[in-house]
Amino acid sequence: MPRPNTPNRDDLILKRHTKQIAQLQEKSFNLQETLLRFTGQSIVAPNSDLAEIAPVELHTEPGATTTILAFSGLATAFGMPPREFFRSLSQHKCNILFIKDFRQCWYLRGLLTLSTDIESTATFLRRTVPEGTTSIRTIGASAGAYAAIQFGLRLNADRILAFAPQTQLQPRVFAQFASPDSKKQDVDFNGGDADLLNIFDQFPDFGGQIDIHYGDRNAVDQKHAKHLASESCVQLIAHDADQHGIAKWLHDAGQLDAILSDFAR
Repeated sequence: MPRPNTPNRDDLILKRHTKQIAQLQEKSFNLQETLLRFTGQSIVAPNSDLAEIAPVELHTEPGATTTILAFSGLATAFGMPPREFFRSLSQHKCNILFIKDFRQCWYLRGLLTLSTDIESTATFLRRTVPEGTTSIRTIGASAGAYAAIQFGLRLNADRILAFAPQTQLQPRVFAQFASPDSKKQDVDFNGGDADLLNIFDQFPDFGGQIDIHYGDRNAVDQKHAKHLASESCVQLIAHDADQHGIAKWLHDAGQLDAILSDFAR
């Protein structure tokens, strides 16, 4: 008769499989980095063959003075298909940087081949903003919204558009929102970047406007949004929805295009 599994044996099997998955993920990142370094194309056009693996896609408009930095959320998503997102914003005369966190850790470990942490990512973004830009704007959903606020403050953006951001990174937040590629050890829950209120304190002269959209019937998103309510530059915009994917909800309700147009105009 087969020997029944014991809890200890199950734990050992799970631990071994988890380690194997982590090793495969790291190998995948190493291969991706090697390919990007070999081609020298970490920043590509949206229609590039390397767009799926590049950490930054850059769309430029001749003579544009507005540059939008769009940060993907977990699973490198935005809340709507990237191509559709580009179509919505590219109707306006603006440059667009679509930025992806392949390590899925709220950008705390930087961008593959380009940066290693929040500060070096902010430095890279300052250098990458196209020449002639007079207005920087940032946008994102979920973990991408956290990044939009984090880097928008650091780059003194004129406008920040955040859809259901996480504003405090805690172990339970990681457990709820982490993707299969996320690693808990990549997130310093006690570090200054874990709480976005700390970033407001670091940049008291920030003069931009922050709009936060969230579902009023989603208790978690409501809590994260209201965590920043004390900041005078923050405007909370509640919607009668209970889902976390508020950007998709607004898209399906036919409201997202008008919000994006107002943001990009």
